[in-house]
Amino acid sequence: MAYQQPYYAPYSQQYYTPSNGAAVDVLNQYKYGQQPIPQMPMQQMPMMQPANDMIWVLGEVEATSYPVAPNNTVTLWDKNTPTIYIKSANAQGVPSMRILDFTERTQGAQNNATQHQCGCAGKYVPIDEFNAMRENLTALRKDFEEYKKGGMNNEHAE
Repeated sequence: MAYQQPYYAPYSQQYYTPSNGAAVDVLNQYKYGQQPIPQMPMQQMPMMQPANDMIWVLGEVEATSYPVAPNNTVTLWDKNTPTIYIKSANAQGVPSMRILDFTERTQGAQNNATQHQCGCAGKYVPIDEFNAMRENLTALRKDFEEYKKGGMNNEHAE
């Protein structure tokens, strides 16, 4: 049998002095290894549930007043509107806040954005149409300059 070191608390003799002799005998039996050390049953740890790290606030006023430690950032979610507040504090503890609005992406919106190869989502004119419009504008300017020089005696005027 392997030698088992008895439990010995170095503080027990300095601070604990039992008043009766029977308690001293029990203490000495444990101290000098005459009796095995009683084992405490293992306590089962409760199951930890995953932490929900979303902090909910009730508007911009509450988000502004939410405390943030220096050199930290917190994300605050508004319960009433589709808004996210990202509040930070610098090393001196001076807070700053960014406000983001979030919207749901639908399947139709994704299809419209992917129709254009450039990713412009229809905001720009193709180069062929642009060149055609430029030629038309140049022709109109030329006609206007000729009209302006000719005055009312122009062939276009009646």
